[in-house]
Amino acid sequence: IATLSRALVKEAESGMISNCFGRPIEVDDSRNTVLINNFLQSSAADIALAGFLDFCETFSESIRPLFIIHDALVFEAAPENLAPITEYVNKGFNIKSMGNFPLKITEFGSHE
Repeated sequence: IATLSRALVKEAESGMISNCFGRPIEVDDSRNTVLINNFLQSSAADIALAGFLDFCETFSESIRPLFIIHDALVFEAAPENLAPITEYVNKGFNIKSMGNFPLKITEFGSHE
């Protein structure tokens, strides 16, 4: 964290920092805690979006994405598609340079 903090403080001198994907973040507070929070929150949002995209592309023929709420993707899927979806979720979402991110699925109900 100390190395990241020093790098962000230096980068923030320009009024901008970048998250781990290179997305620019405008900053108006150069306190270490604020910079680290901005970096982590922005990076986490991009990780979630990358995961949603991968999931939707993987299951493009078997799910219907409805909406995103914070770090959750709400979608519809027929019961016969739940086994491969569950397998995908159990493996997690992997970004080679960052590691594996755990996933969770919750069933809210079905249309029968």
